[in-house]
Amino acid sequence: MNYAELQSRLGTKAEYGPVEHWHGLACGLLCSGRPTSVDLLCRLMSEMIGLERALKHQQEDALEQLLGETSQQLDEGQLTFNLLLPEEDEDLAQRTQALCDWCESFLFGLFAGGLNSEVDIAPDVSEFIADLTEISRAGIEDNSADEDNEFHYHELVEYVRVGVLLINEEINPIGNPQQTEH
Repeated sequence: MNYAELQSRLGTKAEYGPVEHWHGLACGLLCSGRPTSVDLLCRLMSEMIGLERALKHQQEDALEQLLGETSQQLDEGQLTFNLLLPEEDEDLAQRTQALCDWCESFLFGLFAGGLNSEVDIAPDVSEFIADLTEISRAGIEDNSADEDNEFHYHELVEYVRVGVLLINEEINPIGNPQQTEH
């Protein structure tokens, strides 16, 4: 499932929240190692962005598919996992904001899933979490879509992607797949 497909299946951003929030939150929960369900995802989304509308059956199905596909991609690693972010034809400022929102949602899911200061994690994972916190606060100073800004955006997306895989491997080593509840 890609960004546009999930956005279409969920409905408008105003009703149910942006795709990047859903995907970031799902990834954070899955990486935390906590059993995850659509109900938990919706409850946390409600806390995070004030989601007040009940989901329709087809939207719940889309989120169930999102959880399943994301769990599988995280387990497979480098080749299949990508962040669900707006496509390249969108404005760079919008894509940058979506990346910030994705990181914020990922961190929310990670901590809601039980990661805290008492969990013993590798120093590089702690450093990456600190970096994600900074990225979630980032913005674009210059709204121009010049090559340097595009390059830096793509570098950040790749850094986040690989860092998420690092966290997942640290907390959920290969052979111990994430759990999704049905």
